Amino acid sequence: RTRAVEARSEPKIQRSNALLRVDGRNGVGHHVASVTADEVAACAKDKGCAVAVIRNSNHFGFAGYYATRMAAKGTVALVASNGQVCVGPDGALRALLSNDPLAIAAPLPDGTFFEFDMATSVTSRANIVRAAELGKAIPGGIALGPDGHPTTDAEAALKGVLLPIGGNRGFGLIAAIEVLTGVLTGGAYADLVASKE
Repeated sequence: RTRAVEARSEPKIQRSNALLRVDGRNGVGHHVASVTADEVAACAKDKGCAVAVIRNSNHFGFAGYYATRMAAKGTVALVASNGQVCVGPDGALRALLSNDPLAIAAPLPDGTFFEFDMATSVTSRANIVRAAELGKAIPGGIALGPDGHPTTDAEAALKGVLLPIGGNRGFGLIAAIEVLTGVLTGGAYADLVASKE
């Protein structure tokens, strides 16, 4: 077994009233999240409100897609996820949490919808990877090098950590999303225990 994504896997959904527990079965994150978005929107229309929690899934792209998918079905949606650990607080020597995305969407009377979609770090890791590929500097205030000091060197930032939006408050928001998307679901979540090395 290579631990790769199971391309043909279908999510397993257990419904208990307005709660959907979804086991992604290591499937493609986009598919797992799309199926879940449709199911939880249908449940919310039936029950008035619904919550879905997913575990054992993979990267799902951008959270706003699933929030707007639910809004298009007439429901207000909040979508959050955890993922690759790459964010740390000011002065961190190693990453502690993911760049946990958060999206909210709602249908509007004119048939359109409101959408808010954000990452919880100042910038995405992809932007730093791209800067490193191009040999360009990154703006100050978005990342720390492996020594815990601010850096504008993209290569050093990739060995260090991204900074959260809003400083310590942003880091607290990421920790809260980690609880909702990892601990609550019974899935994977970041290890906040300091390394013993």
